[in-house]
Amino acid sequence: ARVLLDTIKNDQGNLEPFIVVILLPDYFSEEKITVFDKSLNKLGNEYIRETSIDLKKTYDEFLSSYEIEQQLDDSSIQISEGYSSENALLDLKKGLKQFQHQKYKPAYYLIKKSMVKLQEQNNLPLLMETDYLLGTILAHKRQFDAAKKYFEDLESLASQLNHQKYYELSIFMQGFCCYHLDDYVGALNCFKKVQTTDMGFIPRFQFYAVYGRTLKNLNRLAEASKILKKAIKLTEDQNHIKEIAEKRADIFIELGIINLKLTYEVRCCGKKEKESKAIIMGSLEYLKKGTALWANLKKYGKIISTEQILGTLYENLEQHIKAVEHYENALRYADLSNNIVKKFEILNYIIQIYTKLKNHEKIIQELDRILHEMISVAFVDLHTIARFHKQLGISLKALGKEKDALSELLISLNTLKKLTHADNDILEVLKTIIEIYKAQNNSANVQYYVDQYQKYEEHIKSFLEKQKVQLLDVVEEFWIFTETQDELYAHIMETQTNSELIAGFLSAMKSFGSELKLEDIRSIKIGQNTFYYYKEEGLPIFIVGRTSNKYPLDWIHSAIKSIYTKFWERYKPQIKNQPESSSGFEDFIEMISAKSLEKTD
Repeated sequence: ARVLLDTIKNDQGNLEPFIVVILLPDYFSEEKITVFDKSLNKLGNEYIRETSIDLKKTYDEFLSSYEIEQQLDDSSIQISEGYSSENALLDLKKGLKQFQHQKYKPAYYLIKKSMVKLQEQNNLPLLMETDYLLGTILAHKRQFDAAKKYFEDLESLASQLNHQKYYELSIFMQGFCCYHLDDYVGALNCFKKVQTTDMGFIPRFQFYAVYGRTLKNLNRLAEASKILKKAIKLTEDQNHIKEIAEKRADIFIELGIINLKLTYEVRCCGKKEKESKAIIMGSLEYLKKGTALWANLKKYGKIISTEQILGTLYENLEQHIKAVEHYENALRYADLSNNIVKKFEILNYIIQIYTKLKNHEKIIQELDRILHEMISVAFVDLHTIARFHKQLGISLKALGKEKDALSELLISLNTLKKLTHADNDILEVLKTIIEIYKAQNNSANVQYYVDQYQKYEEHIKSFLEKQKVQLLDVVEEFWIFTETQDELYAHIMETQTNSELIAGFLSAMKSFGSELKLEDIRSIKIGQNTFYYYKEEGLPIFIVGRTSNKYPLDWIHSAIKSIYTKFWERYKPQIKNQPESSSGFEDFIEMISAKSLEKTD
């Protein structure tokens, strides 16, 4: 990625930050990525000047730059009239030497020049060599479209000349190029074709790794798991080789994620809860093995990501102590790599867990740590600062330290008053302050803050009357499923979420949690979104809704329940008579699109 962080004046005349990010293929070198900086700066300046961006035009400009970077200039490759066969062979040898020393640019020029002469002479054996070398150079340079064409020519020549080595390698490399071009069906066809050969010249570890990932991307998860395990088995005793250890770590993480996705397939097939539990536990083990390898390799960024995945998994399984353990591991590596943003993110996860557990001593300890860290950081927003002080005040109050609690709550209150759209947070802080003064029998202060509370409450009520919050403001996307997890209806706006995966995973985790005598699992965090699961006992449908953290939790629960109830009431006869039909619900979104939220107390 290339990232631009800048500021722009808002309506009040104050500066506020904005960010522009370009995501590029992970195989682009640092040098290639920086080519896009000029366009990135131009985009930032346009936004500051116009406060809007023509995304279609912008995308086309970046795409044009991307395509130029993918091309290789052959225009300077020419041969003179006196360029002989001997010259061509000499250049081919020179090019091969440069290739062996990984000097790909001069190697490409020399081999391509030689190839022009060899084509004139129709020298098929040497043309086969040049096809292989040029295709391999382009693959190293990540120019997969051009590379694939050479490997297609190589397959034709190798088949014609009955050359087994190049025949096998040409098909494998075509699949490799297809994979990197996101043509997974084309890649799969190539890899299946490879398996019809003796595979005597194929690098088997690389073959199984890319074959397994292709199957994973085609959502053929059980097959992907089987193939990736072959790659792991081939290299069991090679962890001492850094390059192999890195690739093994990646595969372990992928096996962990695949196993999580397989929980859905197991549930859909009606298999036993014991099998679902075994798959989830297997997933955890794979993730831990990958993390251990990353730790040996000191790949801190990778460790942080995987430890966060493990923490989130245990958190959603309600195994809070294990979740904290993995978040703390992630925090330690974020500290070692001086990743301030990650530290705040992870500390916030830890605080959320201790809040669920009502472990106020730990909450105070973590908040003291994070507030101390924040002193030296300029970019933390006021809302985050206010939230941390509020939580610290609530925990101090719970421990009977009312004076200290009031100090923190007042810091939070005064910070929130500087913000717009913070009324709900202000109400929560005021409520806690009132409770403290009531316990102290301080009627004057109770009345003062009650008056403030009523003022903000009236402001919210007035706002809602003027601009009613609609159901679809709160629940941005939702999916409705039968008990067997067949999708009946979906309202999708912004994301490319795999709804079946979310629904299946939540359902499997709920069942797994029940087996472990855990609390009811109603939601799962994925990135900046939360997915909520709701089902009423005795009814054959359930709903999964995607929301952000913009609205209070009781509003979210009320909105999801309202959508669920309205769907059931509207289509109850149809669902009972045709439980697997996914048609006939087209008018539902129109029915609820203008419905306002009826907030429950």
